[in-house]
Amino acid sequence: MTEYKILSRKTFGKEATLLDDINNEARSGWRVISIGYEAGGTITKAVLERNKNNQPNNH
Repeated sequence: MTEYKILSRKTFGKEATLLDDINNEARSGWRVISIGYEAGGTITKAVLERNKNNQPNNH
């Protein structure tokens, strides 16, 4: 089963924080499948997905 998550501007605030959030989510098996931008090039959201049945074990 695939699950999805959206990180929005409200969630991360600054692009530097978004990169930290994406890296943290990647450690839990999430991968970015889409990035949304404003006209000025600022990232506004990121769509992530992971296979719910294949999550890595974090011991």
